[in-house]
Amino acid sequence: CPALDRIAAELERRISLSALPYENCQALYHLGCAYAAAGDDERSQRYLSRARKLAKARNFYELIHKTEQPELMRAAYRDAGPHDLSDASRTVVAAVASLELGEAGALAVSDP
Repeated sequence: CPALDRIAAELERRISLSALPYENCQALYHLGCAYAAAGDDERSQRYLSRARKLAKARNFYELIHKTEQPELMRAAYRDAGPHDLSDASRTVVAAVASLELGEAGALAVSDP
């Protein structure tokens, strides 16, 4: 993604001039997340690895925790796509869809 590459280049430039390690670590982490969302796992892992190393060196526990969960992070950004339901699941979905809520299911709206 050209736009993301431009952002990464600018952040790399700023990080190289910065004396703010926590903010630098956050920027690296977010770049890793952005590349994961864009589907570039290689660059995502490179940025997450750099963020993890910096976080561990400086004891940024919140960022250590975030960067040590790459599988969870990748799952959050991947499009799960359609899944086939089992027959039992289809039965449950059909039963829920056919429920008659009646008056008890209507939303109560009151004027203030």
